Amino acid sequence: MRILFFLTLLVLSGCSFHPDRLWDLREIPQDPRVLLDPVRSHEPLLSREGHRERYEDYRYLHFLPWHQKGPLHDRGEVLESLNDYAAKVAGGQAKRRARLVRWVVAQGRLDQEVWPGRRAITVRRADLCGIPLGAPGALSRGGSGRARLQVSSVAPHTPLFVSRLTKDGRWALAEAPFAFGWMAVSDLAWVDEAFVRAWEGSGQIALVQDGVSVCTVKGRCVAASIGALFPLLSVGGDGSYEVAVAARAKGGRAVMERAMIEAEAAVPWPLPPTPWNLAQVAVELLGTPYGWGGLGGRRDCSSTLRDLFTPFAVWLPRHSADQALWGGRHRDVSGLGRKEKNALLIREARPFATLLWMRGHVALYVGRWGEEAVVLHNFPGVWMGDANGVKKRAPVGLAALTSLHHGLGVERGAKAGRDLLDSLQGMTFLMEN
Repeated sequence: MRILFFLTLLVLSGCSFHPDRLWDLREIPQDPRVLLDPVRSHEPLLSREGHRERYEDYRYLHFLPWHQKGPLHDRGEVLESLNDYAAKVAGGQAKRRARLVRWVVAQGRLDQEVWPGRRAITVRRADLCGIPLGAPGALSRGGSGRARLQVSSVAPHTPLFVSRLTKDGRWALAEAPFAFGWMAVSDLAWVDEAFVRAWEGSGQIALVQDGVSVCTVKGRCVAASIGALFPLLSVGGDGSYEVAVAARAKGGRAVMERAMIEAEAAVPWPLPPTPWNLAQVAVELLGTPYGWGGLGGRRDCSSTLRDLFTPFAVWLPRHSADQALWGGRHRDVSGLGRKEKNALLIREARPFATLLWMRGHVALYVGRWGEEAVVLHNFPGVWMGDANGVKKRAPVGLAALTSLHHGLGVERGAKAGRDLLDSLQGMTFLMEN
């Protein structure tokens, strides 16, 4: 229904491209549960021991910023990243680029070899940026160019290691478990050892719905979505969850406040990784809008998959190439032809357990619809072609189920477009015991 509503909005808005002309969205059911084998859909994709290992690995990586002895990204890596983002912002303007770099180096204390790090936690959804947004010239006039600075969105309650603060105290160079960049200090709170022990010592629940407003007994509310974890305090008689919420108190200190989350919005973490459970969470993600690097709280291809697997404690890195190489056993298929790739996919891919990687993009194999392999992915648009071979970029901008040739035209058999099967570089087998 969410996809139908989104497509209707595009048509009513006068968009020149009508998404209902995209064969995949018109013909492939936008409900992955339809594609499941009814006999095997409730069988776990991992053994109990294998899932326990994944859970322990996830916990270790998730809480690592609170236990590392110093920054994992040294000064040279930070300066290299700064120069890259300054080049994106300045384009060919060498003086603007140099001014940006000088300002961040001076204000961010990057000219100092050592700065005492601090542990922190996000208290709301936050953004990691390549350059502090307060830097003169970081944004173009009118605030445009924001997307060029985006590194990643970060969910509430993400552990952080802060290696630097700007001199005005407004921006922190923060290391999250999966990325690093500059974050507004107002989006985090400082944790001490007692807070860390209490937070880590609790069981957790994982959200399985988007757009959940969690309000504490003190009236503070945090908006959270799939991909967020909350410490579990107790379970109510109606199945609702009493949880801890991290809040920013006086002096920026992190405190815990109590809140309730309805039973249907969350599950005890981790959820068993069965195809049915994965499909249930995937339904919530379908139709959600695309956003580069998670800008504005939206998701791109890799964050969609990372969030999908979080309730199951299956760790995925943040970026598509890293997910492909480090998410599990990787099989390079770049040297294969279309027929060989398709045959391998049919023979070895497991629904909800196989990533398909194209340069700059990643998708999850979820099954077959007739003769078509179907993938779940969040993508900005497709190259469309008509029967005469005329190509044009068509905006889509949402998470959907498509075939591997979703850009091949406004109708079946069109001759032009970019084919995901042609672009397929590798397959990653996520859940092998």
